[in-house]
This record gives sequence, C-alpha cells and structure tokens, in this order.
Amino acid sequence: MPQINNSFLKSKMNKDVDDRVIPNGEYRDAQNLQISRSAGDSVGEFENILSNEKAAGTNFGFNAGAGSSVIGQFTDEENNKIYVFITSQAQANSVGSFTARDITVYSNGAQTGTTITLTDSTGTVIDPQATGVETGMLLQGSSWNGAGVTVDPVVTNVTNADITIDKSVTLLNLDKIVIGYSNSIWELSNPGGSYKILVTGAFLNFSKKSPIYGVNKIDDLLFFTDNRNQPRKINVELANPSDSTLPDHYTREDQISVAKYYPYEPPILKTELAKTITAGANLSGGAGNANDFTAANYTYGYQLTMADTTGIKSGDIVTGFPGQGDQELWTVLE
Repeated sequence: MPQINNSFLKSKMNKDVDDRVIPNGEYRDAQNLQISRSAGDSVGEFENILSNEKAAGTNFGFNAGAGSSVIGQFTDEENNKIYVFITSQAQANSVGSFTARDITVYSNGAQTGTTITLTDSTGTVIDPQATGVETGMLLQGSSWNGAGVTVDPVVTNVTNADITIDKSVTLLNLDKIVIGYSNSIWELSNPGGSYKILVTGAFLNFSKKSPIYGVNKIDDLLFFTDNRNQPRKINVELANPSDSTLPDHYTREDQISVAKYYPYEPPILKTELAKTITAGANLSGGAGNANDFTAANYTYGYQLTMADTTGIKSGDIVTGFPGQGDQELWTVLE
C-alpha cells in the first residue's frame, strides 16, 4: 500500500478541494495542534497542545456559602488566574417578582444560638418576613464565631418574630447584620492556591438560572454578561487590593455597568481668571444682628479690592479665597 507523506510547509488549511487532490504542503484538518509562538527557531511550527494536569497540593478550599453554585468562570492563562462567578439565588426573581436585595438589620440585644431576633438601627424590633428575609439567604458579617464570609450562616426558617440559621452565632447588642443571597466574584491564583473575593452584594443580581458564558478580560478589566443583567465590567486590580473579606470598592450597579447614564444637563464652558486681591471687607449696614434681616443690620456680602477687574462679570464664581471652604462657591454680585 503506498504511503503518502506531506510536509505541510505551506501551513495552509484547504477544505475546498477533495482529499485526494490536496496539494503538497497543505492540509485538510488538524486536531490537538497549535502554531508555536516560540521566540526560537521553532516559531510558526505546529506543535501538540498539552493536556491538563492537576497541580499537586493545590486546594483552594474556599467556601462561598451553603447552597452556592458556580455559574461562570474565566481562565486568565497569561497571569495564571481563574475568575469565578458564584450565587446562591436559585429562582429567577425573589418573592413578589422583585430582584433580591441586601437587607441591613441589627441584633436585638446580646444573643447566642441559631434563633435570633432583629431590630432596625434605632433598636426597634422588626418583622423579618415583612422586611424581606427569605430562606436560603446568607448572614454576612464578621461579628460572630469564625472568620468572615467563609463561615457565614444560612437562613433556614423565617417567621414574623425571628429567623433560624444553620450555625450558632454570638452577637452583641445592635451588631450590624447584612442578610442577602450570596452573589460574588472570586479570583483564584495558581500556583499557590490562594484566593480572594473581588465583589460581593445583591446588586450583582446573579441567578443559577442565568449562567455566565460571556466573559472576557482586557488588561485589568474583566467584562461579563449573563443575559439577565446589562453587560458589566470590573477592574480586578482595584476591586480588593487589601484582600478584605467584605470588599467595598464596588457597591452599586452603576459602578460596574458598561452602559453609563446619559448627560442630562448640557456641558458648561468655564474660563478661569487668576487675580491678585489687595484688600477685602464685609459689606454690612450695621452690627450684623443674626435675627434682624433689615438692610441696616444684615451682612450681605464681601468686597474684594484688586488692581485689575478685566474679564470679571456678575454671576462669575469665586474660589480659592483664604478661608473659603472646598465646597463653598462665591458669586460675583457686581
């Protein structure tokens, strides 16, 4: 049986002609091959794609909360990092067809156990059901036993008087508690098996029914979309540089949305003039009685003396005056 040898020197895939008449140097199909990007003599050559290999001893071991699932991931091969999108929200929308949100409540006195009562910031006892607490939500915080988000308890029962959780916690009077579904983005680093949370909060509005397939990374910006929310992006370097267990760089939808609010006011063209002031005095008809706003007593302005007033007109804004606060805007009257 004749043996056919082909050198593939043309490095050209040809699917237009019959297999029997493909010119020498071209090929019909290729599997498990990639073009070498080596800086040496082998650049441009075909080479086999290496298979996956488990890194010995690597165990990330992070816990994003009971009932949580990975709904998307992106591998940054250049930097040896994996970005993971996680949520515990199973339904398309929460009760009443409203998007789930984080609920901020407080501990009703010092209490220890799995059944706790809640108050508002003033210490008034509240109804957890009316507040929107649902079974499956997470208690997020660091005031109880353990270390932050890795041991946050899950709500297992809700009544109009209290909530039941799956772990015993110890709370002080008016300890702040944030309750909500687990929605988070994590960064896993390999080698080393280290990990950190980049973004967390109900505003992410993830759902197990809306997996994230569209993910891309350009420089430090991670873009993603789940066909449930508008396209979003985060800066992975700015999200949590201090490795906090509850990062707060991103806390609102408008911070991560690719789409930005339209300019609802026309732009204002500003010109700046620098003038030297030689003197200044209060303009007042009298002693300045705080309870008497007649012209004779009311201090109605400040007179500035300068050698050149060219270009200054009524309505101009004055800033940078000694003693003027950063938020103060003074207006030229005449």
